[in-house]
Amino acid sequence: MELEVSPKPNSDEIEVRGEIVDLDGEDVSAAVVILSSPDVTLRANSSFEGQFRFGDVPPGLYKLSANHAEYGRIELSEISVEAGSEYFLTLTLAPD
Repeated sequence: MELEVSPKPNSDEIEVRGEIVDLDGEDVSAAVVILSSPDVTLRANSSFEGQFRFGDVPPGLYKLSANHAEYGRIELSEISVEAGSEYFLTLTLAPD
């Protein structure tokens, strides 16, 4: 997993987005991606290009999971998101 954090000056908005790839770096589409905390659960599906996006995420500590029928599951815990930032994650899934 790679995580890039970029400031969004003069903004309280938090965006979490990323891509899901396989071991060869090829895009993985139709993965279910869930970003959750005790107070919030957000869900997205990866696009044909393996991309996903969550906009207007409240600040806090999150768990992120991605699940795909052919590639299995990955789960990351303790992702801290802060206001005025944009987060980009690259998740790698391996076939079951």
